[in-house]
Amino acid sequence: MKWYRAVADSYFVPFQQAPAETAQGLSRQDWEQRRDGFLHSMTEAATAYLEAWGLREWGLRFDLDRQGRLVMQHTVDGETAPDLLDRRSPAFLDIWVDDLALTFDEAKALQKELTVVYRKYRRQGGGQRYLMRLALAPRVEK
Repeated sequence: MKWYRAVADSYFVPFQQAPAETAQGLSRQDWEQRRDGFLHSMTEAATAYLEAWGLREWGLRFDLDRQGRLVMQHTVDGETAPDLLDRRSPAFLDIWVDDLALTFDEAKALQKELTVVYRKYRRQGGGQRYLMRLALAPRVEK
């Protein structure tokens, strides 16, 4: 059996020196691993939410938005959006929007505010560990 030893604490490999698919492929692999852990944690939090409120069913409701596109929304017992901010609810949140219309300056301001909030809470070091995802990107159609 061969053993290899690193000769440095870190390495940098420019994507230009790797196959064209490497940047997206590596990002996808990392994303999928984190996504799977996040989905598991969100499912457990949703179950705890139902138990805390004495509710039976968590599900999805489908509606049309202002542009006539299909929108999926999590609901409780088919009717109400969950009150996630109530103290009886676990601390969890998952927001996806694809119709956020901002100027470049507004998007940069949002980017800065999200970063400030993240840094504030990153320093806290409290008890319960949480998974968190912050994402903002200009939407590019495929």
